[in-house]
Amino acid sequence: MITKAMLEKKVKRINEIMERPTTPYTKTENGSFITNHGCVVLDYNPTYGGSMLMQMQEQGGQGNFGPIPYRLKNKDMNVYLDGIIFGLLSR
Repeated sequence: MITKAMLEKKVKRINEIMERPTTPYTKTENGSFITNHGCVVLDYNPTYGGSMLMQMQEQGGQGNFGPIPYRLKNKDMNVYLDGIIFGLLSR
């Protein structure tokens, strides 16, 4: 069984390979949060059919990351993430 934690670990690895922040937000000294532009995050929502990859944008929004703009079940997302990691390490 593929869990959310397993998928998030792979997303963290993708960010590390691309030398991007591994968390979507950083807390500033005054307590507010700023967006870590370029950070890839897992938008996990089983209610809507699974998860999808998103990339943090400058103004705090998110945009699709990669060629699949729809939600995948955990099993399929696991294979998709493995493919991205393999491709990044093959460069």
